[in-house]
Amino acid sequence: MTPFFFLLLLASRSSAIAGEICFKRAMTDSTDPSLRNRVFWISAGLLGAAAGFFFWLAILPHFPLSYIYPIEAIDRIMLAAAASFFLRERFTPRLLLGIGVIAAGTALVSVT
Repeated sequence: MTPFFFLLLLASRSSAIAGEICFKRAMTDSTDPSLRNRVFWISAGLLGAAAGFFFWLAILPHFPLSYIYPIEAIDRIMLAAAASFFLRERFTPRLLLGIGVIAAGTALVSVT
């Protein structure tokens, strides 16, 4: 995988995760429950999710799906880290164990 495609893949996953974080913020923001604020975060979430989708479509023709799809499983790890950082969600031992299982499963599937 060339650096360009690696960055494209990273942009795809990062955009999708940013969209999820924005959706969560829109649905749970109790500091400013106004409709304008909610519409802003939902719009930002849609933009991030759409960008992630189109980046993913740009990657698909260049690699076998069985090669790049396991990389998408890393989303769960990146999402937990982003939720911890941006939404101040806490890492629990159970969450860390789940992240470890996902990382091990991803490594196992991607090694062929």
